[in-house]
Amino acid sequence: MTDFYSILYANSNVSTGERFGIGLFMRVENKVYFQYSVKKLSLLKGLYNDAAYALLKSYLSSLQQEIAKDTNSMLPSNINNLLSQDYISYLSKYANNLITFSPPTPFNIKDPSNIFKRLYNKYIFQEEHITTNKKIEIANFVQKKLYPQIKNRVNINLTLKSGTIENLLFDTNVGFIGKNGSIVSGQPIDFAKKNHHLENNLSHFISLIKAFDEEERYKHGKYYIIGEEPSKDLDKNHAIWRQVSKKNFINFVPKDEINQIKDYIFENDVRPFTLNNQISPK
Repeated sequence: MTDFYSILYANSNVSTGERFGIGLFMRVENKVYFQYSVKKLSLLKGLYNDAAYALLKSYLSSLQQEIAKDTNSMLPSNINNLLSQDYISYLSKYANNLITFSPPTPFNIKDPSNIFKRLYNKYIFQEEHITTNKKIEIANFVQKKLYPQIKNRVNINLTLKSGTIENLLFDTNVGFIGKNGSIVSGQPIDFAKKNHHLENNLSHFISLIKAFDEEERYKHGKYYIIGEEPSKDLDKNHAIWRQVSKKNFINFVPKDEINQIKDYIFENDVRPFTLNNQISPK
């Protein structure tokens, strides 16, 4: 498939065609990049009624999560479906005319980080910090360096379904999960990503931990978050990282120290987590 990008427009008045660039998709070879501007969305709030604005905000957030989930899964079939003309058409209809997508524009520049920043700043919003690549780098690192060593001992990239685990309120993706009487699980997290996405990813994993801890048979599990300390220039991100790294129920592991996870899994005879109808492939 040809490399290309597509601009997401927030439509404020369908009858007059008034719209504003709010986000950017880009596909380069095997990777998909997406970001929307939370700042610009906030500035546009006055153009929408409360219900329309809430729908627009929810849609963009959900879209980013879905793309991040498919991208991090490393499954070519998922990635190849993203940013196709049919997929863009489907997304436009699903957004109830609040969002439209420009036709895919092909290009052949092979520096995705540079071209994404340039296009984003030109068409969407001038932002000092664009985090798209970091997320994929951490996920790729864990995918390549840790998962091949532990794949026979744990489940990799699975979604635990709400309603099948008591007190789990929503479907939650987990990087890896196994058990040795108690649960052993871990999640790679990019602490440099936008605050609302970072908080959402962390809250999902922490909610999963709490749900397991409330089941007698799974109490006192071993839980890992794999990541890197973000720049201190990102004040809120750094504060979140500091809080997480001090939690006594979470083991924070820098990505270059992941061998300790492998060692624990083998030394404690961890086995894949299996419970009927509670997990599904990512």
